[in-house]
Amino acid sequence: MTENIKKETNQFPCSSCGAATVFDPESGAMKCDYCSTITEIENLDDEILEYSFADAVENEPKETWQGETKMVQCENCGGQTVLEDSAVADKCQFCGSPHVVSISEFRGIKPESLIPFKISKKKVRELFKKWISKKPFAPRALKKEYKGDLINGIYIPYWTYDTDTFSAYTAEAGTYYYVTEHYTVMVNGKAQRQTRQVRKIRWRHVSGTYPRFFDDILVNASNRENAEMISRVEPFRIEGLVNYQPGFLSGFAAERYAVPLKLGWGIAKEKATDILRQEITRNINADEVRNLRLKTNYSGVRYRHTLFPVWISSYRYRNKTFRYTVNGQTGRFYGKAPVSALKVFFTILITLLVIAAAVYLLGESGLLEGSSNYYG
Repeated sequence: MTENIKKETNQFPCSSCGAATVFDPESGAMKCDYCSTITEIENLDDEILEYSFADAVENEPKETWQGETKMVQCENCGGQTVLEDSAVADKCQFCGSPHVVSISEFRGIKPESLIPFKISKKKVRELFKKWISKKPFAPRALKKEYKGDLINGIYIPYWTYDTDTFSAYTAEAGTYYYVTEHYTVMVNGKAQRQTRQVRKIRWRHVSGTYPRFFDDILVNASNRENAEMISRVEPFRIEGLVNYQPGFLSGFAAERYAVPLKLGWGIAKEKATDILRQEITRNINADEVRNLRLKTNYSGVRYRHTLFPVWISSYRYRNKTFRYTVNGQTGRFYGKAPVSALKVFFTILITLLVIAAAVYLLGESGLLEGSSNYYG
């Protein structure tokens, strides 16, 4: 059994009643749930720095997260989540399991910036109702009864990478041209000679260079099963970054990064390569491009470790779990909804009846017209 380890953490007592305060997305400040007192978070004007990737890989720091947080690990799914001491770690933020125990401390590259939550839990419920109302095959009971109790606000770890690139490329560029072809067809039993224009492609070899600077390539540093769903609510607006302060985490959770800095850079290079291929292809003066080959040099690589806000929720319908995610900054929504078999059945049935009625009416119309012609 894992030993529970306590560590000192920051507290955020209400200045009026002494109760714990949490970060409130609507006001952008700390709010007391008991007396509703609002306390502003100190605005740090420190520059949000980016760091040398080469130096970090060579001398990877083993820092704790400033002693401001604690880590809990789920015994059910193994997910590791960084929580404020004031948070109640009675369930896993990822699978909902109550089997959560504390482990010693967080080590690694600590985040120095984050994007605070702007979307409140109340707003998330409104977004869900609006979204589910547009799902014609969603069960009616779900639309009426969903209360949105299991909504968790989580700060997801991201790496951002800046880099200069210089690419040398070769490719084949194709230009369209047209030729006239003759062919024979049978018309009323007689052969007729006709012509048509046929498109051809003339290929030529091309080569060149392409310089490009990438600013803030985003890489999700989570490896949880919901990472794909989180990517559906991107992008985040980087201009919303602020300096990290523990108060922003109060009432929320923050996931520990699972994708190391070096591995994240490999993912970032793949993203950069995809963009380079698209841009170079567009820049080649041709109707079609094939066999594009790149050789790219990356230099001046810099990174940041930051936290982005995401609402994650799950609900059960007929013993099956469905999930949805909401961008905590922009409100962008992505989810999967159950389908009512009864609604699908009646929709198909009504459609078939409408088609059958239309065919019948057309047939009746044709009969009447024929009768009129006969007696006329």
